[in-house]
Amino acid sequence: MGRRSHLLGLVCVSGLLLAGSSGDLSERVFPESDSEGTRVLLQPHPGRAPLEFEVDRAAQRILVFEVGAESPLQSLFCDWTEGPPRGRSGLSARDYDGDGARDLEVISWWGATGNTGYLVFLFDPDSRRFAPAPMYSGHSSPEPDGTGCILTGGVAGHAGAIHARARLCPRGDRLEPRWTERQDHDREAGHYVFTRKEWNAEGALVSTRVEHRRRGENGLETFWSQETPADSD
Repeated sequence: MGRRSHLLGLVCVSGLLLAGSSGDLSERVFPESDSEGTRVLLQPHPGRAPLEFEVDRAAQRILVFEVGAESPLQSLFCDWTEGPPRGRSGLSARDYDGDGARDLEVISWWGATGNTGYLVFLFDPDSRRFAPAPMYSGHSSPEPDGTGCILTGGVAGHAGAIHARARLCPRGDRLEPRWTERQDHDREAGHYVFTRKEWNAEGALVSTRVEHRRRGENGLETFWSQETPADSD
């Protein structure tokens, strides 16, 4: 009971996600109590009772509790690459599938340049249970847009000049790109190569645009570009 009291004592209720029942559900919601080994409080669905979460790093599990309960409501297995950074729970909540309920995300991996990947569990408001969402998990720095699609992105050096971004949308049981952007550095030529590709809702490639860029007084400037429609030879 001593550990139980300790856990509950570290849950910060005042001003927590109870105030998050309005506003943009696509925004990430972080618990105020985000210490490793403590319970944190999240409200997956506006207007309904919140839930408590505890990360068991050793067992690679997230335990889900009704507020104040002794026994977990659910145990979620986390097949993460690294897990949350030491000292943090790594938990937050956002609406990934666009149903109006916030889904659970936990940090799976992170990089020195700020890129972060998450394991995602979709919330069912009726059963108050979570289900693994492989198609939303593992992407670099995802940003749900409220429609079931996500924006992803990552940087890899040159003060952010080397980067990649994409908009991914559900098609069946997987995410497919609607557009991708990638910028790499051509060391031999001494400039950057930017490529953007676009697909339609049926998954067919629509166009490809390539730009060559170099540093100028106002940052990177395009000095050559070419756009190729998908039906071009």
